[in-house]
Amino acid sequence: MGEAMFAIIAALGQLERDIIRERVNAGLDRARAAGVRLGRPPKEVEVERVLETYRATKSLREAARALNLSRTFVHRIVTTHRPKLDRQLETSEVQQVMDSAQNVIYPSKDGPKVGGMPQASAGEVTTKPATPAGQ
Repeated sequence: MGEAMFAIIAALGQLERDIIRERVNAGLDRARAAGVRLGRPPKEVEVERVLETYRATKSLREAARALNLSRTFVHRIVTTHRPKLDRQLETSEVQQVMDSAQNVIYPSKDGPKVGGMPQASAGEVTTKPATPAGQ
């Protein structure tokens, strides 16, 4: 007798929960149809100020700390506005990066090579030597 009563009460509780869920979803659908924006409101921030601070510090963490924002939020702004940021970089900075990449020395079996990764010649196959397992 006790188990049957428990099953009936549990079924009624589940029915009540389903009715509440339907009402909440209907209210949310009605609000969306009326054009109400749901969720947390977006944070108001000056994008130019974030980009300037990032350009000055060259670090997401330092820019976030200076602006009292989260690092993730600064990262989202920087990556969203990356083309704008790239256009604003001076050509001298870009040239400096390109020059430093040309002066990197890469090891090779024929001796060190400057300015780029060593290329395999036509027909040459480069393989990595096999290492014994466990080392």
